[in-house]
Amino acid sequence: MINQSIYRSNFSSRFFNYNNLYSLILNLREIEDLLLVDDTEAASKLINQLSEDQSSFKTVFKAEILRIDGNIDKSIELCDSIIYANTDENVTELHKFIARTIKAYDLYRDSKFEECDKVLIEAEMIHELLADVEKKEFIIWYAIFLQVKGNIQIEKGSTLDSMKNWEKAIEIYRKSKRVGRIPGLISNLGIRYSLLGQIEKGLEYLHEAEKMIDQDPNSKSNTKYFVKLQLGRTHTLKGDFTNAIRYLKESLDLAYEFNNFHFQHYSIGNLYYTYIEMGDRDQAKLYLDLTVDLLKEGDTAHYKPILDLFKAMYLQSSKKAKNMIEAQGLLENIVYKDQISIGVSNTATILLVEILLEELKSYGEQDVLNEIIHLTMRVEESAKITSSLVLSLQIMLLRSKFLLITGELVESNNLLDEAEELAIQHQINLYSKQIQTEKKRMRSEIHKWEEMIGRGASIKEKMDLINYQEYIDIAKKYVESV
Repeated sequence: MINQSIYRSNFSSRFFNYNNLYSLILNLREIEDLLLVDDTEAASKLINQLSEDQSSFKTVFKAEILRIDGNIDKSIELCDSIIYANTDENVTELHKFIARTIKAYDLYRDSKFEECDKVLIEAEMIHELLADVEKKEFIIWYAIFLQVKGNIQIEKGSTLDSMKNWEKAIEIYRKSKRVGRIPGLISNLGIRYSLLGQIEKGLEYLHEAEKMIDQDPNSKSNTKYFVKLQLGRTHTLKGDFTNAIRYLKESLDLAYEFNNFHFQHYSIGNLYYTYIEMGDRDQAKLYLDLTVDLLKEGDTAHYKPILDLFKAMYLQSSKKAKNMIEAQGLLENIVYKDQISIGVSNTATILLVEILLEELKSYGEQDVLNEIIHLTMRVEESAKITSSLVLSLQIMLLRSKFLLITGELVESNNLLDEAEELAIQHQINLYSKQIQTEKKRMRSEIHKWEEMIGRGASIKEKMDLINYQEYIDIAKKYVESV
């Protein structure tokens, strides 16, 4: 670490070997502006025009281009050449801060979250030592730092802290009149508010992002696609199926326009799910068939669990006994056998739990109850990993019901207290009220539960007293599957 006072006093003399500091900053800012809108071709031309005195800026900017283009390993390699350049006088702490910020972004994209967090801590320490003029003139890199920090906080379960950092980044972008990455960040905030149960606020952010993109002819196509997709998904959460279908179809049109296989998969899958939610099995079948046709073009083994999940959803929606049996078999293969994404696994697990609960209600078998408890605990653990707080709360409410059935009244109440604390901590007001209602219901029924437990009532009889479907329905909406 360098001496702060020496570093600041020598900022202009040893950092910039230019007669005109202002001219250099303008040149660098022009490159930054191009990078912020992912115009790597134009940025590269300007980077190549920088003098050899600015070789360190050349290196970090090239690393950012590689990051944007998805060449993570090469980007990290260039970043490390700056981070560990201890004898090169052209490399300053500012360069090292920028390099660490880019490297952290690379590590986040590569799902190396612990390494990313470590690099962010180092970057923040270096940023504290930068001269005020550096912090001011190169503030965009601090905004990017906050953006990555917010991303990694989501992975750590610190949703509110994440959102605060995204909001700080947006404020910096706005004040500096560099709006290239604002729509994506606003979209992220909209998604998070929606997943916290604040759907109207989430839609406000998403519509703001949509408006910014529509007003900017140079807006990035990927951001435009994802905003449309998330507007569709959020309207599905809200139950506004008309707007959900409209936005999802717009996202699908963009996916076809971009000839992007993954985008087509996301949009078709969400349209299928929305039609299932609407109870429109005819339209759902059309999109199920489209999914089958599309995924034939990809890795069949990789996509088989997704296809099986979609087929199970379709079968289950019919409510016919033979279809439920077939759906259960497909879901069990996904839950117990396939190595798949958390989202697909959680969706399959929730659907399987729904089937098993009906079986438990009909036959009251202890083995089925044990399996349900095991499955819900699995979902709760993975929901914590993905910061799916509303899903976590619904599973906790379900588990509180199972504790009643097993006669653990105190533990059931404690779990409700824990759920309420979680909801209050993350300001999920809608579901705080839901939990409070559940606690009142439990208090009003406590004597009945004590009486049933005292006389050894059967599981079937106890099942008649618990309400679980509303929690299953909400969990199905919030579980991330496609």
